[in-house]
Amino acid sequence: MNDYEKLREKQLEFLDKWNQSIVIPARKEAKHDHFRVSLNEIYALRIDDITFFADQNKMTFEYDDLVGNGIIFKDIKWR
Repeated sequence: MNDYEKLREKQLEFLDKWNQSIVIPARKEAKHDHFRVSLNEIYALRIDDITFFADQNKMTFEYDDLVGNGIIFKDIKWR
């Protein structure tokens, strides 16, 4: 496994831990629906990694450069 793949795996683990420790509790307890992650924390991830994460967690995502570079994940609202 090359250095990029090792870094990508670490960042996938980070995204999963971030989801488990911050996103899921906030969605359940505070009914929060916008979550931002810095590109400094997930810059080695591919677009298919981010798309898969968003799809699995019923979220959309968009690039945000207004408050530093990052990705904003939002809950899909079923009405």
